[in-house]
Amino acid sequence: MNTQRPLWLTESETPWTAAELGDRLISGRQVARLVRTRHGNHRLDFAWRQLLLALEFDGRIKYFAYAPTNQELFEERRREKALMEGGWQFIRIEWGDLFREAELRRRIASALQRASQLHRKSA
Repeated sequence: MNTQRPLWLTESETPWTAAELGDRLISGRQVARLVRTRHGNHRLDFAWRQLLLALEFDGRIKYFAYAPTNQELFEERRREKALMEGGWQFIRIEWGDLFREAELRRRIASALQRASQLHRKSA
C-alpha cells in the first residue's frame, strides 16, 4: 500500500485544498457548486456547469462518520439520481486516485471530452 501523501490534501483537511486540486488537475471548473434539483439544492465538489459534469470525491468518512451508513447511502443515491435527471454526469474519485495523478488527469480529460461531445449534440 502506498503511504506517501499526495502533494495536496483533501478538502476536509484544509480550506484551500479544493482550489489546489483544481489548479493542479481541473481547468475551467467551479468549486463547491450548488445545483437545484427536485429534491432541493445539492453541493457538487467540482463542476463544469456548462457541460453538466461534476467531479465528486468519495471518502470513507462521507459514508460512515455522519449518519447511519444505510441512510447516508440512500441519501447519496437519491441526490445523484436527482442530479442525473437534470442531465448531470459524474466523475467519482477516491483518495487512492490522488496518488495516480497521470491516470486521474486522463480520466478527467476523457470525461470532459465526452461531456463536450454530448453538449455539442444537444445544442
